[in-house]
Amino acid sequence: MKKAKIIVAVLLLTFVLSVPVVFADVSEENGLAELNQNVQEELSSLNLGGLDEIVANLDLDGQKIFSQTSFLDKVNALLSGENVDVGSFLSIVLHTFFDDFFKLVPLLFTIVAITFLCSIISSLRSKVGEASVEKIITFVCFAAIVVMLSGCVINLIKSTVDTVENLKTQMDVAFPVLLTLLASIGGVNSVSVFQPLLAVVSNIVVQVFCYLLLPLVSVMIVFCVVEHISDVKLDKFSSLFKSVFKWGSLGTFSLLTLAMMVGGAMAGSFDSLSIKATKFALNSYVPVVGGVLSDGVGLVAVSGMLIKNAVGVGGIILAVSSAIFPIISVLVFSMGLKLTAAVTQPSSTKVSALLSDLAKTVELLVAILASVGFMYLIALGIIINTANVF
Repeated sequence: MKKAKIIVAVLLLTFVLSVPVVFADVSEENGLAELNQNVQEELSSLNLGGLDEIVANLDLDGQKIFSQTSFLDKVNALLSGENVDVGSFLSIVLHTFFDDFFKLVPLLFTIVAITFLCSIISSLRSKVGEASVEKIITFVCFAAIVVMLSGCVINLIKSTVDTVENLKTQMDVAFPVLLTLLASIGGVNSVSVFQPLLAVVSNIVVQVFCYLLLPLVSVMIVFCVVEHISDVKLDKFSSLFKSVFKWGSLGTFSLLTLAMMVGGAMAGSFDSLSIKATKFALNSYVPVVGGVLSDGVGLVAVSGMLIKNAVGVGGIILAVSSAIFPIISVLVFSMGLKLTAAVTQPSSTKVSALLSDLAKTVELLVAILASVGFMYLIALGIIINTANVF
């Protein structure tokens, strides 16, 4: 009899202890289902058509990095736990690097051949005795090299302008979506700071980098060619323009980045306190249903926060997919010029100096792309980290 009572007591105790666990599991599953439902409802109300259009306009390699056919699919993939495939990213970057280099090889070989031809003509001058003919032929060879390089330089400048404008378009489309999501989770102070600040940042980026610094780089390239093709000395002008470019880009980047970081930090701290105070007030001072309301506010806010962060990370991936390949093209062209300058130096110091100086000047395009891209990424990062209090 005692054994039976003990067995019954053990069974009852086991049942009692297991009941909360079962209810907790069911509650957790219901909470996740409700959270997923809220996330999908908020996603369906977002207007991501502008970002989808940008995704559709990516080149083949850019689409491989983005790895989705639409921005909404990318957001859903990030929400489901998709991680960035670093190995695949590096593979695509290396493939693009070598592909661009091999496309440039015929041009570099042609420049080397023309340089050697000029060197042979110069060595025959003492036998022929026609110095004027030699100068004309050397000028023609030099001009041919400049004409061949000018096509590549023009394409790089055009690609830089298109990429900066593309990033500006992404800012104009992504920031309103992110600010709407930020306001939906209680980041009112942050929105009031970011809304005018981000509009100013996107406009200043295009005005300064596209319409001031980029034309300055173009003038520096022209001066570089003129200085080496003639006896006119323009190195002081080049030095002045480089200083203006350096301080202009550095000053713009520093001021805008500092303004975004300080404004975001101050507004984000106020929003974090206000969100926590709202939840505490609902839970403490609203009788009976206060806890339910607090949980409901928390669930809606968590849904908005998840979508905000996923949209922000998707924007970062889209920005990288748009800007990385123009940067690679400029770097490949610069490295090719430096390699050709090293090969041609024994034959013609004049051509070698032109190629070396032109490579250094073209690298300023990388500074423009990197500055605009980093400012965009920093803005996205600040918004992603704002109001994450749940």
